[in-house]
Amino acid sequence: MINPLPSLPLVNGALFIDNNIMDEWNECPEQWKNRFLLNRTAAFSKPALNFGTGIHLALAMIERGKDKTTACVEMTQYFLANPQPPEDHRSEAHAVETIQRYVEHHKDDHWSVLQTDKGPFVEFPFAFKLFDCIATPSSPLVPIFFCGKIDLAVEKPDRTRWVVDHKTTFQLGSMFSYEMKMSPQMRGYCWAFKKAFGALPMGYIVDAIRTSVPTQKCLDAGLLSGDSKALDKWWLEQFYREPFYINQEEIDEWERNTIALIEEMLWHYSRGSLPQKRKWCVAKYGRCQYYDVCSLPATQRPLMLQSNMFVDDTWTPLNKPSNANPNIVQG
Repeated sequence: MINPLPSLPLVNGALFIDNNIMDEWNECPEQWKNRFLLNRTAAFSKPALNFGTGIHLALAMIERGKDKTTACVEMTQYFLANPQPPEDHRSEAHAVETIQRYVEHHKDDHWSVLQTDKGPFVEFPFAFKLFDCIATPSSPLVPIFFCGKIDLAVEKPDRTRWVVDHKTTFQLGSMFSYEMKMSPQMRGYCWAFKKAFGALPMGYIVDAIRTSVPTQKCLDAGLLSGDSKALDKWWLEQFYREPFYINQEEIDEWERNTIALIEEMLWHYSRGSLPQKRKWCVAKYGRCQYYDVCSLPATQRPLMLQSNMFVDDTWTPLNKPSNANPNIVQG
């Protein structure tokens, strides 16, 4: 029987899976198919993601030793090439002020960037073998690699090592903290850290930046009261760091669970049919990018995916595993 689904995007016979692919599968296999198998994504830009990419670019430069002025210049160049929508509050100017305020807020950090034989542990790409799996009844064993890119690893004065992940978010608070505490992404990063260095980090630190802008009430309060520090006080609430300790039992559980989910993924794939999870057609941040596609009869969906409403997705795990440094692709 010929599988009606597109071929798996194997690289040298191996399948590379990262946290984004796992998230898409867990939300909806139809979404996973459209992006991972058909390689189609919405043509419209996502301002929140684009803003976060610019912020990550600047932070990585600073963590590699560049000054904030140089980092902001590079970030400005990024936004010139990838402009934000004019009406969006997450503007280039707001990104620049965010970085400047961030550096000032964290100027007394009590940690240092972890150094490796390849340089500072900043935007560290990895690809480590997770297990072997039969993708289809007639196929040989396929090596499954878990891959990704860790923002940062640091060492504190007490010699403990931590994985750090920068997060840009519209909302902070208890719900954000609860989400980060259970994050499979961060457990996967700690798993990869142990693969690379032979020992678990003490845990992970979520380094969050809220992307909202000062309210008019905040601005007016400063003007009317003459308190020049009103805006400074508002900015203090935009930066948040929280450490989460990790242990081997949690990592083992993450590994078992991830393997089980990938086996589930490939079992459905081998049958040539994927379930839809329509619960996630509309989530807390809006509609799925494929909402209009799935609203059509099944026979018409391929036509919409090939329309100018969608473009080829140029992103892949590790930005093309076939071009990855062979020193970080390990069995």
